[in-house]
Parts: sequence; C-alpha cells; structure tokens
Amino acid sequence: MDGKQILKKSKKIPTKIKIGYIISILMILIAIYLINSAQKASEGIEPVNISETGTYELGVNQYVSIDVQGLTTEIARLGDSNNIEGRFFIAISDENLFLVDLDSETIDKLKEVQEYLSSDSETVPQPVLINGITEEIPTELKKIIIEYYNSIVGEESAITESEFENLFGSVLINTRKGVVDTSFEESFIILGVFGIIIIFITHIIEMFSNKKIIDYLKKNDYEEDLINQLDNSVEEKHYKDKVIITKDYLVDISHKFTAFKFSDVKWIHVHNVRYYGTITVSSSIIVHLKDGKTNLQCVEIKGKETDEFAGILNKICEKIPADSLKGYTKENAKEFNEYRRQVRDRN
Repeated sequence: MDGKQILKKSKKIPTKIKIGYIISILMILIAIYLINSAQKASEGIEPVNISETGTYELGVNQYVSIDVQGLTTEIARLGDSNNIEGRFFIAISDENLFLVDLDSETIDKLKEVQEYLSSDSETVPQPVLINGITEEIPTELKKIIIEYYNSIVGEESAITESEFENLFGSVLINTRKGVVDTSFEESFIILGVFGIIIIFITHIIEMFSNKKIIDYLKKNDYEEDLINQLDNSVEEKHYKDKVIITKDYLVDISHKFTAFKFSDVKWIHVHNVRYYGTITVSSSIIVHLKDGKTNLQCVEIKGKETDEFAGILNKICEKIPADSLKGYTKENAKEFNEYRRQVRDRN
C-alpha cells in the first residue's frame, strides 16, 4: 500500500464498522423473517376453549381460550410502569375461576365485564372471548391470590395452598403470548437495533477523529510530504505494517488513522487502562502537539507494554524535539498546562 492509498483509506469507512453494520442488519432481517414465518405457520391453529372445563391438570404452553363473563380488579403486577412483565386478574367463565395475565389491549376489551362484576346492574354483558398460552403459576403469586380470595369470601370459605388447584386450576393464562413464542427473535431485533446505534456513534466519533488528523495535515501542508515519505523514507514498520515510522512522521492505521510530524510534539506519554487498578487492559501512546490543544492516541495494544511497543515509544522519543516533555509525571503535566496557557494567551 503506497502513501496515497494509506491517506485515501483514512477517509473511508473502516472495515470493522462495515462488518458491524452488516451483522446488525442481518440479525434484524433474519429475526423479522423468522417471526413472519412463525406467524404464517400459526394462522391455522385454533385455541381450545376451556370455559367449561377449567385449567385443572392442564399442561403448560397450550393455546387456549375462555369466554370471560366477569373480571376482578388487578390483583398483582410484575415489573414497573416502564417495563410491565405481568398484570394478574381473576376471570370468571361458566362458574370457573381462571387466573389470567392480561396485556393492556385485552384489559380494555374486558372493561365492561369488569365493571359489571363490581356493579349492581342487572344487565348482563356479553361474554368476551380471550386467547392465551398456559403457564405455570409462580408460588409467590399463588400466595397473593389466596390472600386476595380469602379477604373477599371471608374466614368460613377461606382456602389453603393445598386447595388452590381445586379452585383456580394448575396453570394461568397469559394473553401476552401468541400461539408461537417469538420473544427470542424479538430480542435479536432489539440487539440488532442497539448494535446499529452503538456502531453509528462509533462511526461518527471515528469520522471526527479522522477529520481532525486530515485537517491537521492539510493546515500544515504535510500531505504531499507525508505521501512522499511513506513511499520513499520508511524507516520502520510494526504490528503487521499498521504502524509506520518515516524520517519525520508516525502513521498508525492499526485501529484508527493517526498521523503526526515528530517536530510538532510537545509532550508524549503512555496511557494504561487498568482493571480494578491492577490488571492492565490496554496500553497506548498519547501525543500532545505544540498548538496546545491537539492530542492524539496511537499504537493502542491489548494488555501491558511489550518490547515492540517500548521500541516504538523510544524511537518517537529520539525523533521529537529535545525540549519536548517525555513521560507522565506531575511535573510534566503541570509544565504542559502552563505551556498550553501561554499558547492560549498568545493567540
């Protein structure tokens, strides 16, 4: 790859960003396809009406329906207002009691039969048909239902946990689920959307970072000189030719595009990212330029510093001006901040 190609590549979308977009979009498209296929396959499946038989000894994951003639107020809820995981009621159908988990749309459909149960009206509303999937009843929910039921019927008709199934059956009916459960595919769509958002943000950050480097090279008329040196004055190459040292420049295309002229460096030091302050997760070289406002990150590696990393750092230190600050110390940080203040005052 010659000098022009390297600079041209810095202006393109990085391969890792493209791959990220492709994977995220594929996740969404595949999930949508699977959901549509599942919904088409389920179109001919009819629920079994259990209004007369109840749910006693009925298994889980069965598609059923009931004709609701009465509905209590909400007895229990899982989740919060931002993420409701379950809203539980007792439904009445043909003198059988059903424990149901209702979504908002179904609750609205049942408003009339719910109001009738708590009113003195003699006008009996028409039963409302609802569908759902049978699920196991959590132990904690059983306790809540028993407490609610006993508070309504009084001590003489109160039931115990061992008598629960005789009254409410062995399963609840979840109207949030259809005949085919597509929650797994839906989670893939959510992951794909989040992936696109994160990749887009990363893309924008890299675009601004690359633009900062390109603007720096253009502003100082370095582009032609840099291209010439990449073609004719390369002294060292590292990390599979992704970090290049020429006579006057360092170019890093290993993670993102970074380039600077050695004579422009005012302060150089190593930045380590640590896990709980002990294990080094990554190491990189930070370069602050003489304009007092531009800082660049280059030669980023996983883990702590290696011999190759140290060799690049030493080479840079040999090439930058003698009065440049080298290494991260409190004194160097203080001196650079004073230098930056002076530059700002001059401008």
